[in-house]
Amino acid sequence: MRGTGFESPTTAGAHGERSDSRFRFAEPASNGAGETPGSEVFFLRSVDLLHVADPATASWGTLPHSDVGLRAPSGELDLGEEPHVLAVGDAWPGRLFTLWRTEVGRLAASYSNDGGESWDEPFWLTYEGLPVGGGGEHVIKNPRGSITPYRFRRPSPAGGAEFIMLFYNNGHTERLGYTGRRVYWLTVGRETGTGAISWNQPEIGLYWDGTGFDDRPHWNPDWAIVDGPGYPDWAELDDGTLVCVESNKLAVRFHEVDQRVLQYLRRQPELVALPTEGLVVDWSPGQASPTAPVLPDLRAGGGFTISVQFNASTAQRHASSTMISAFSSVTAALGEEPTDRRITKGYAISVTESGEIELFITDGFGTNFRHATRIGVASGIWDGRDHTVSFTLDGRPKVATVIVDERLDDGGDEPQGWAFHPAELGEIGGSELVIDPTFGGTLRRLMIFDRPLLTSESIATTRALLLPR
Repeated sequence: MRGTGFESPTTAGAHGERSDSRFRFAEPASNGAGETPGSEVFFLRSVDLLHVADPATASWGTLPHSDVGLRAPSGELDLGEEPHVLAVGDAWPGRLFTLWRTEVGRLAASYSNDGGESWDEPFWLTYEGLPVGGGGEHVIKNPRGSITPYRFRRPSPAGGAEFIMLFYNNGHTERLGYTGRRVYWLTVGRETGTGAISWNQPEIGLYWDGTGFDDRPHWNPDWAIVDGPGYPDWAELDDGTLVCVESNKLAVRFHEVDQRVLQYLRRQPELVALPTEGLVVDWSPGQASPTAPVLPDLRAGGGFTISVQFNASTAQRHASSTMISAFSSVTAALGEEPTDRRITKGYAISVTESGEIELFITDGFGTNFRHATRIGVASGIWDGRDHTVSFTLDGRPKVATVIVDERLDDGGDEPQGWAFHPAELGEIGGSELVIDPTFGGTLRRLMIFDRPLLTSESIATTRALLLPR
């Protein structure tokens, strides 16, 4: 197991338990089997558990006050598995938020205004924290894997309650959702002025770089449920350090959240800055084409980010055209063996036939990789205004991401917008950088970093590039 948003993991023998006066459980519709369709979410509440001298004398009640619990909006199994409940914030007494995993690639959620006695109609959770059509736009994707939200002790930079959550950031539904658990992503939520919880764009938190059980022949659910990190729980230490434990059901591991990643996530809504660390190319019109750097070796855990700011209209854009290219022709000699054969390696950013933006990279030895936006056209990148697209490849988790303006591409109608790049992809090269205006618009800025930017840094870059120079 490896972490990017976390410090190096250690094995833990147990994790602390937290007493509370509100517990949650899911009731199967019939025989209690894990695949029983129509399970429902209920809560146990005690109004005096934290005050009585003897816990055995505490009084308990079941919520909501109904014979029917909360059920997912839809699904083949209509599951209500492992619900979580949170108090939205001190400004909203009695207002609660619950969410739970399902098998349809989304998280079900609901709000209560009366301490859980009654609940709004469950909806698919969005980054805006509201139902689609009711203020929500972008659904948070998650397979059947477990998630755990946690409320920070300290308020957000804006002063309200703040939350953190690990989730899988993909909507795979094959095998009834028992898939897509190799990478855990971190997101931070904030109490809003309307009593909802909105969620920031996520960062990679933990990843599994061992055997992929999903790919084994004769797959069965017992293999899938131990494929990667899962079942997390949180704690804040007295010095403010945030830690978590997680398990693949074979071992329990302890992680400390990287403070840099956490601070960027918590301040993501306010960040406006151009990163300077690792910036090796910063080009704008009027400058000569720069010499492109040799990018870090991905096999050795390196990474990079390439950001392009451009504008064009749909009528102007030319499909299957190139924005930038950086290729080098070098000898194919490996080690001391001489050869006359040469290879071409490098990268290019192009406009696809459908109008999306695509990164192509090759090592010259037959290992190629393409990764394109899925939400670019739908996000309006061809409306004639300035837009920024940032591609990041991180050689540690072997993950490629792309950010369109201020949004991490989630794949749109596809299960996910990020991808694993080939493990054997190494040093890319590509010193002969060509700025190509033939895509039909104006390339306003090209920035190349010899390190993988965080999601939050790329979003901050987009905002900063829109400021007057």
